Amino acid sequence: MSDPWHLEATIGGWPGPAYSIQGTGTTIHYEHLACYGEDPDHETLDIPEEQLAAFWAEIDTLGVWDWAPRYADPDVCDGTHWAITINHAGRRLESAGSNAYPERFESVCAALSHLCANRPFQ
Repeated sequence: MSDPWHLEATIGGWPGPAYSIQGTGTTIHYEHLACYGEDPDHETLDIPEEQLAAFWAEIDTLGVWDWAPRYADPDVCDGTHWAITINHAGRRLESAGSNAYPERFESVCAALSHLCANRPFQ
């Protein structure tokens, strides 16, 4: 069994779509909101250990642990907001942003999507 871990990630903007991932152990709770005011779609996914190991290796390779706590574009009032909190292998990351992103952000979103059986996370 792998090390204990916890993951929370959200991304979205007004009026939608928005995505949320919460995971621990071998379970991911995935939520997709097509448009604010509608009921979100919820799914619980069981993630095999091998897939989790590959995800954590990719997170390490993408340099997520070096992300700053906050990214923001002060010239944009509305748009895309995101946040990620990760606890894994004795490390912790809390990072968030509004219309600004760290290096390799799109690759991390793709890794999160792949972790959730290729459900969207963008």
